[in-house]
Amino acid sequence: MSWEENVSNTAGTGPASKAALHILECGLKSSKKSAITNFINGVLECINAICFVYLGHYTLGKAEKQEVIYSYIIMNFCLLYFLHGMWNKWRTEKKDAVCMSKLATILDNREFPSHKYGAEAVVAACLDADYSSSSLHTAVQGIDPSYTPVYNVVGADGDEDLLSVDLVEMEIDQLEVMLQGMCVAYPEEEDEDVVTVSQGRVARSAAAFELRRSAVSLCTIAPYSLTIFILNILALWGYTVVILNFYQIPSKLQLGLSTEVSDWWGEFTGNAAWTLEPMIVLYVLWRAVGKENQKDSSIKEKFD
Repeated sequence: MSWEENVSNTAGTGPASKAALHILECGLKSSKKSAITNFINGVLECINAICFVYLGHYTLGKAEKQEVIYSYIIMNFCLLYFLHGMWNKWRTEKKDAVCMSKLATILDNREFPSHKYGAEAVVAACLDADYSSSSLHTAVQGIDPSYTPVYNVVGADGDEDLLSVDLVEMEIDQLEVMLQGMCVAYPEEEDEDVVTVSQGRVARSAAAFELRRSAVSLCTIAPYSLTIFILNILALWGYTVVILNFYQIPSKLQLGLSTEVSDWWGEFTGNAAWTLEPMIVLYVLWRAVGKENQKDSSIKEKFD
């Protein structure tokens, strides 16, 4: 029995269970979609790798120009799919950053109901922050970065015991506890001389902090994603010009240049763009690792 079937057979009756169940369903659908997208990307990347082999052979004088042109055509078709994914990734990063900032403000300023209806109230806050009903799992992961869905941890080996209804219930319980914990009321015993803060308020403030930090991180990454998108647009233009010149097809893409000049600039632009792209990716990874190491060092210094 699949996760989706188990989820449909484990519908809660209370508002907290319904809210948690909806988040679980959103997460499962997103996980399934990501798996399909990753598979397609892997296949297209393998095809691109084969095309690069032909380009290498042409550089060494062991392949004909016709084979290179066929490689460019195949690579351009793959690139169109990748560009669609890059554009969606950049738009999603920008939208998520805005939604996270809005949700952080709502968590800081809004009065939440009792513990019993906490999960439902947090879901309502996510929707008010412009999260779509199909992206609530993204909001939950922003609220608590340490949250890891059960379906991302178990079941990878296809063991039916790991896909039991009990684990679905455990995932729903995990979501309920996390969301309801943001609406815990004041302690029963209060000292008149001490200003008390409810546990729910503390949990919401911590979630708002994590959301704002994630939003800043996304805003930092978004320009790099847009730069990579633009570089691949340039690569698509360059290799398309080379293809058009080979088949002697006049086009405005050649920018009024002669065949020889546009062919040189087209190939140079494509090669330069695909040389700069991995350098930018490596730079972003290097910065991310550096920030993590700096963060760990600062935490260690505090404890020392």
